[in-house]
Amino acid sequence: MRGLSLLFAAVKLALRNLSRRKVLTVFMFLSLMVMTTGFLLIVTVSEKITLEVSSYEGSRVLSTGYEAGCPYWCDIVIVPKKGENFIPESVLSEVMRVSGVEWAEPSIGTIPKPDRFSGDWRIRKPNGTILTPTPVMPLIEGIDPQLELLRLHFDLRVIEGRFLEEGERGVVVIGISLARIFNIEVNDTIIIPSTLKNIFGIFSIKRDAEFKVVGIYFTGTAYDSKVLTTTEEAQDLYDLQNRFTCIFVKSRSEGNRTMIIYELNRIPDVRVFIPTERKMLVPVMMGDYVIAVPMKMTTLSPTSVVEVAHAQIFLIAVFVTGAFIASSTSSKLYERRHEIGLLKSIGFKPSFIQLQVVFETLFIGFTAGIIGFLVANSVAFLSQTLTLSWLPPFPLKMGRGWFTLVLVLSCGVSVLSAYIPAVRSSWASPIEAMRGG
Repeated sequence: MRGLSLLFAAVKLALRNLSRRKVLTVFMFLSLMVMTTGFLLIVTVSEKITLEVSSYEGSRVLSTGYEAGCPYWCDIVIVPKKGENFIPESVLSEVMRVSGVEWAEPSIGTIPKPDRFSGDWRIRKPNGTILTPTPVMPLIEGIDPQLELLRLHFDLRVIEGRFLEEGERGVVVIGISLARIFNIEVNDTIIIPSTLKNIFGIFSIKRDAEFKVVGIYFTGTAYDSKVLTTTEEAQDLYDLQNRFTCIFVKSRSEGNRTMIIYELNRIPDVRVFIPTERKMLVPVMMGDYVIAVPMKMTTLSPTSVVEVAHAQIFLIAVFVTGAFIASSTSSKLYERRHEIGLLKSIGFKPSFIQLQVVFETLFIGFTAGIIGFLVANSVAFLSQTLTLSWLPPFPLKMGRGWFTLVLVLSCGVSVLSAYIPAVRSSWASPIEAMRGG
């Protein structure tokens, strides 16, 4: 009971002091609120920059043939390093040795030697009719059939014919979108003119590569505009023996994804990306009008330079915010050294003085943190609308984690920075306390 009465008396005195020192209380409250608001907006701006750079870099690097708007159905995507067009086959075994990797699917989805193909591609119907649809040749991508079905899981559905089989040669499956555009059906044959050069680069031999269509698949995404064959067939077609252009990686549910990404970034000759989904407004024609429809688009985010820069900005923001809060709180307490000395002189115990100071600081830090969080959310929300067109857009991504972090900064740092000098002053003599000893 004595402890409760002491706590009640300390809280009562703290609230009285806060109401009595209105100017000091309001100034400290505004300082903490502005710092927490600024911290959140700095971090969200950093996230916005990261997202934009990641989207650009991820879209640019995907010369592997996988479109920016297409989902990846995996956790990590590995592509060649800058200036290279392929990944050595040895990288696949290194990826599989990383702890926490469930499976890794090699893929071929680019043409590293454009001069390897010459002429127009054609479609031969079962009755012998030859169609020449367009000079633009569809990209034939090489995949592992079993791992592809595992990766896409229930999202891929064969609506006609069958899917590829392991090690199959001379066959392809086509997405429903591409099949409709070029009027391709099962049992049709796709003919691609291929120019082969000998080792001296003097003579050239033309050989048509023929692929029989054995199936048409559907996913409901941009993935339906692809032509798929086995990895072995694509390696021969593009002269990429023992090489790939992309590796899709799936991590185990119990694995440490951060550690997996760290280990994969240590593999030479590759770059590591993670699929990032974001909402974009896509123009859609509706009768005589064009409306913007929100759609989910999947791009790739680099896991090295951009993420490191984002982490550095985040740590700098935490350090600056924490340092300002600590400086503001401790300086305000230093201004009250005369009051602490008077409390000591009339018989108040050190524990009571410490409790009073902690509650005052905790109250201000808690309310300032909540208000700062709400203000930052309001600014972010307004930036997403047309209300304030001059305001730069802040991504509205402030959930429980950010709320907890803000309270830790505003309450934890302020209480800690006030408690240490309060302990020092409360145990000093009244005269020393008044002098700030």
